[in-house]
Amino acid sequence: MLFTSLAVTCRQNVAAILAAATIIAFPTRAHAQATPTAQGAWGGKTQGVGHYADVNGIKLYYETAGTGRPLILLHGGLGAIEMFGPNLPALAKGRKVIAVDLQAHGRTADITPFLWFDNQAEEAMNFYTSIFRNSKTLSVRRYGEAEPGPTGSVMTGTFQLDGQEFMALNAGTIRSADAMWPRHA
Repeated sequence: MLFTSLAVTCRQNVAAILAAATIIAFPTRAHAQATPTAQGAWGGKTQGVGHYADVNGIKLYYETAGTGRPLILLHGGLGAIEMFGPNLPALAKGRKVIAVDLQAHGRTADITPFLWFDNQAEEAMNFYTSIFRNSKTLSVRRYGEAEPGPTGSVMTGTFQLDGQEFMALNAGTIRSADAMWPRHA
């Protein structure tokens, strides 16, 4: 589970950085009317008009203010743009401030996280759905005769744990970092 947590955290950070690069490089693309109120504890009113950038299948919400050299604001966990409060307009004096609602925060929706397995995706789905309330298997995709896995074994499966959707993926063994990026003497 540690690798899964690190992969999710890394993916969120990469998505945020790519979103910021997209916003800076293409400020007129992917504009959409924003919802005026953010979700969650840091929710609140915004200026009412924001934009969405398509980044790795996630529509990241962002707002811009000011002109000048870009300054990207990324909130912490459980936050949204509104957590910057009066600092946002102050920072926008002399800069182009780009504030982003990260994945599953504020006005940016969540995606379906996946869990990577060597060959135990089906067993894991069955175990998880047996111990969490309001949980069920949604779909299972099995390998066919001409596909790379053993015929009939699970390729992918989707399941819900208390309303949150997950995907299980039998994708083989993860090689160690040393095998992927050997150290040079």
